Parts: sequence; C-alpha cells; structure tokens
Amino acid sequence: MRHGHEADDRAAARPCALSAPYARSALSAPYARIVTPLEADEFIRSHAPEDVQATVAWLQANGYSLSSQCGDNTFGARFVFVGAAEVQITVDRSQWFLDVACEPGARSWHYDLLLAARSGQTYGTTFPTESATAVKRQPRRQVPDGVSWCQTLPDVLGWVRGPGVGEAIERASRQRFALMWSRK
Repeated sequence: MRHGHEADDRAAARPCALSAPYARSALSAPYARIVTPLEADEFIRSHAPEDVQATVAWLQANGYSLSSQCGDNTFGARFVFVGAAEVQITVDRSQWFLDVACEPGARSWHYDLLLAARSGQTYGTTFPTESATAVKRQPRRQVPDGVSWCQTLPDVLGWVRGPGVGEAIERASRQRFALMWSRK
C-alpha cells in the first residue's frame, strides 16, 4: 500500500515509503523525516538542478500542489505533486528522478519509460547510451540524462491518461530490461 498521498493534515503523520518495485531505496529508511511545505520549497531551491526547480514551478503554476513530502537531504527525499495526474520527484544519493502516475494514487512509472513509450520508438533508439555495455561514467545528477523535465513533462502529462498507455509503457519496460541486461 502506498502512503502519504492525501492532501490533508493526516498526510504528515503517514510513513514515508513507496511500494515495490518503484521504491527508491533511501526513502524507506527509518531516518527519513517528513518535512513542512516551507522546508520542501527551501530544499528544492537549495539542492535541485535548475530544470527540476523549473519543473516544480511549472507544476505549481498549472494546478499541481505538493500533497506529501518526506526526507530532508540529498541522500533521500521525495516530493509528491497532485493535480490531474500525480508527479513524484525523488532525490536519492544526489540523483534526481521523476515518476508519473496517470491519476493520484495510481501506479507510477519511471520517466524514461514514459518518454520512450510516448516517442513510439524503441527504448534503445530513445536512449542509445543506455545499455549493459555502455561506458561507465559518473552518476547523472538528473535522470534521464540530457532530458529537460520542464520541456517534456507537459506533453507527457497530457498523453499519460490516453488509451494504450499501459501497454506502451510495458513494452518500453521490456525493451529497457533487454537492453540493460543483454550479454553482448
């Protein structure tokens, strides 16, 4: 069961956890603390890359509100914005991730899968540098690498509630798995 998605005062009392397999490991740690909306805003302004900050500003300007948040450091924090869909922004070991659910409380999908599925191309075509044999490099600060959330999220939020989305995302997920775990 997923907790902390209601936008009432009870949300602050709920545990900070995500359901598998979409949990980011640092968030289920016992030291994750729930923060106030003011602390969340300050945290994002102080630690998030500019594109993440612009994405949060876009969400807030387009009717999304911060419904839950937990964690107070770049080792593990999560911010959930709710509007027509649900947008989860997670920082885990200084890497920023974006997950989207087609409606509040629904299963969320990793943003790279959404982008690949939305493009109509294979996962490997959309993200050609992602594979088991790719040259290992420094961890990216914002995932997926080279993608502006602020520029792509409005289109994805409009698309994610349409027909055939689940099947397209499952196909992208299978393609990503094959690409990442191929033994070439």
